[in-house]
Amino acid sequence: MLLSVLLLSAIFSIVLSLSMSFTTNMQQTRLVGDSVRAFYAADTGIENGLYQYFKDKTTTLPAGIMTNYTYCCDVTMREPQLPGEDLKITSTGYSPFPAVSNKLVRSIEVQGF
Repeated sequence: MLLSVLLLSAIFSIVLSLSMSFTTNMQQTRLVGDSVRAFYAADTGIENGLYQYFKDKTTTLPAGIMTNYTYCCDVTMREPQLPGEDLKITSTGYSPFPAVSNKLVRSIEVQGF
């Protein structure tokens, strides 16, 4: 009887540690995917800002936040104020959508156009 209890306890401990390891790995995998989405959302914002600037020579974007309700980005553009200054575009990508409390944020800033 005592041997069976010890054996079941050992099996339970092994299964519990394996399930915790599996859960941790799944969370890390999801975070990597969200990080990539946030980075590419920020990259999309930079490309949209550059497109708007070279198309219309303006730093006014149609919307501050671009989204597809899965990931999004917030783009700000600063036009040169003085001679010798460069255009500066900052884009922050979020994944998942900002309404979610646990989100990853990746930012990209370009300057010199």
